[in-house]
Amino acid sequence: MKNMKNIVQLFVVAVIGLTTYSCYHDKLPEPIVEEEVIIVDNVSFKDDIQPIFTQNCINCHNGTTAPNLTAGNSYAALTNGNYVTPSDKAGSVLYKTLTGNGASQMPPSLPLEQAKINLVGQWIDQGALNN
Repeated sequence: MKNMKNIVQLFVVAVIGLTTYSCYHDKLPEPIVEEEVIIVDNVSFKDDIQPIFTQNCINCHNGTTAPNLTAGNSYAALTNGNYVTPSDKAGSVLYKTLTGNGASQMPPSLPLEQAKINLVGQWIDQGALNN
């Protein structure tokens, strides 16, 4: 009888131990999603940057609201209007407005995707060339 009592106690301890600890490691950790950064060696204003403005900005910045970001006008408006400091994205008003860091975020209704913001930053850091 004493042997049976020990077996029951051992069984109870085993069941409690299994139910308490068995599920602890069943949860997989959440995957870490890192932001993909695409580095373009020579960002082209005409081919890479102007399309961003055309798709996302010219509804407002079409000549009635500064800077004028329409094709053919945007480069001069940005560089002559002190919106871009070549080779210094952190000091550029354009980059600050796209990130909302130190200026009102643009576009105000829906921020740009991070990949587009990164591309504009790369263009600025590469000297903000009219290429």
